[in-house]
Amino acid sequence: MNLLRPNDFAQRVLIAAGAVNLLAVPLFSRLFSNERLNAVDPATMSNFGLVMIMVWGLLFLALAFNPSNGPLVFGALAIEKLCYVVAWTKTALATDIGALLRQDALTGVFYAVYGINDFAFAVLFLILAWRAARRIPPGTA
Repeated sequence: MNLLRPNDFAQRVLIAAGAVNLLAVPLFSRLFSNERLNAVDPATMSNFGLVMIMVWGLLFLALAFNPSNGPLVFGALAIEKLCYVVAWTKTALATDIGALLRQDALTGVFYAVYGINDFAFAVLFLILAWRAARRIPPGTA
């Protein structure tokens, strides 16, 4: 398998999801030193929570190159992303994102977009679950 040319849609989605998690967390957390990022949603975005987001990124990459592309795996990944969408929605409704952008642009951008990003990946994972379910002959799953 050529790592530079992903061979199918599922692999491309998994690589993108993994890359976003592994690259965005260190950037937006300023290598885990961004206390404002933690303070806005401490239950979800503590440094431990941020590390766990990176662990999910490692899982996405592992699945991309050693696929277990069954509908249950993609369904579980969609649920994981939807959990973050719920957390983001609660935080976005309780936070003045505009004020946060003025106080700290990087943190403001993170809170302005992370739920949208996770929603997009949830939809992609649901599509992959549906596609994988269609490939399984009835009675063999």
